[in-house]
This record gives sequence, structure tokens and C-alpha cells, in this order.
Amino acid sequence: MTRWHRLWTIWLLTRNLEVVIHALRMRHVTTVYEFVISGGHLRPMGLHTRIEWKGMEFEMLSHQLWALASLKSMAEHGWLLTRLDTDRYLVALPSGDTFIVYRDTMASDLMVLHERFIEDEYGRVDVSNHLVLDIGANIGDSAIYFARMGAEVHAFEPFRQLYQRLSGNVERNHLGQQIYCHQIGIGVCSGTTKGIYNRQESLSSAVSSTVSDNLHDIPSELETVQLVSLSEALTIARLSQAS
Repeated sequence: MTRWHRLWTIWLLTRNLEVVIHALRMRHVTTVYEFVISGGHLRPMGLHTRIEWKGMEFEMLSHQLWALASLKSMAEHGWLLTRLDTDRYLVALPSGDTFIVYRDTMASDLMVLHERFIEDEYGRVDVSNHLVLDIGANIGDSAIYFARMGAEVHAFEPFRQLYQRLSGNVERNHLGQQIYCHQIGIGVCSGTTKGIYNRQESLSSAVSSTVSDNLHDIPSELETVQLVSLSEALTIARLSQAS
């Protein structure tokens, strides 16, 4: 089926020109097509799109509809997504683990959770009874995955909002005795530097000496972050083990 046939099908099923335009402009035609023919409903609301799927209702940024593929797969694997308030959602895995994700970072949050717990990207790595350093721990997806595999995890996340989400998800899953969260980043050497916190795609947040040149390109904020070297991070982890 050609792209134009898919667009026509999207129009027939949604009767919403905005959905068709979003799919075409953002190059998500196949993803949106597969979503709507499976019974999903989309309603653009300007910057965000309201999504209805398998009894779940939520919103995500309209330009991030590529995440619909992850959402569809999650529903098929028995995951549940529940709205808590205007900005926060609870993702419940069949295993019993839960994560808080946010409306404006929904796409990247769902993607990393899908990679960890459905695609099982790290499944070939035996971490049982090992010490794991999770560098750039984001919302805690990898840290919690490794902890469930039997590792002691030290999760390093320098950005304030991401650190709060990381530590919140660790606490929510009662893993505070197995995952140690540190609000610092890992760099070539220790010190402070500037970093970009991307408010819409947490995976794009980065520490760089040239971040000020890029701020106009993304919805971001400049944040001063603390760094330690890898050897210092290992020392922090080993001292925690000793205590």
C-alpha cells in the first residue's frame, strides 16, 4: 500500500484533516495508519494530541506521534497507562513495576520503557550479583531493569528534574536498598559545567561546553550540573557498598 493510500485510509477512519496533516508533515504516516486501523483514536488539540486506545486516554505532543508504535505494543503486552493529573501518568507493567511518566516527555519515556522491558535490549547481559553504574539514568528504566536482574545499581543523573523522576520511580518500586541515586553526572574530570535539559525529550538532554549555541533549536533550559570522573564514580559506588 502506498503512502497516499494510507493517508486516505487515515482520513476515512478519523474524518479529521488535522490528523492526516500531522501524519504527513511529521512523517508518521505508517505509524498513524497502523494505529487507527487497530482501533485507536486521535484528536489533535494544537500542540498536543489526545489519544484513545484500549480504554486508555492520554495526551502527547503532536510531533511525537512516532511513539504510537511503542504504545500499541505495550497495550498488546498487558501494560496499563493511567492518568494521574494534568501532566502525569502511571505506567503499570505486568510484573508489578510502575513508572511515573510526563505528558511532554511521554514519547521518549515510553520508548525507553519499551526498549528495556519488552524488547529486552540488555537481556544478554548477566548482571546478577554485579555492581552496575547507570550513567545518565533518566527516569530509572535501566536502573530498575538491572536491579530486577539482581544487580546493585548506582544511578547517576545530573539534571534536577530527571533526578527527581528517577528517585521517585526507584522509591515507588521499593528498590531504595538496591538502587543508589546520585544527582551528579560522569565526565572526563570532576567539576561543574552547563547542560541542556530538553523539556520535551529527556533523552536529548546533554552536558556540553557549547550548549549555549544550541538552545534556540529546542525547548530547553540551561542548567549547571555537577560532574565526577568515572574513577570517582566507582569510588562512590564502592564506598556505598562498604557502608
